[in-house]
Amino acid sequence: MQWLKTYDLQRLVFSGFKAFALLTILIGAPGLYGLLSFITVRRTRRLAYVKSLEHQRWIFFLLSKEFLLLIIVSFLATVPISHFLMEKGHLDFAYRADLTWWIFALGFVTTMCIALMTTTYNCLEAALQTR
Repeated sequence: MQWLKTYDLQRLVFSGFKAFALLTILIGAPGLYGLLSFITVRRTRRLAYVKSLEHQRWIFFLLSKEFLLLIIVSFLATVPISHFLMEKGHLDFAYRADLTWWIFALGFVTTMCIALMTTTYNCLEAALQTR
């Protein structure tokens, strides 16, 4: 069982990464909600004007375009860095798993889904407030 002791440090580091990833999600999602709520309150007059013109579908576009653009830019900035660091981290392992594009795409889609769910909830709140 000597080979199990070889990867004890990696298991410990991995469990730390999992804990910090969960903490990041738990802090980031309410932070995104708070930021969207702040922008919704700030733009209430504009949203009421758009709603009065019967252009309710534009409320979602007005609130979501900034966040979706920020997510895309941050994704494009972090993918090369994370790919480099993950490749460098895998050099020490005897058996390596190849990094494929779908791993990064899955992270992007998950982030976009969380942002779109939060934005949709805030848009519904804003639409119901301005009645």
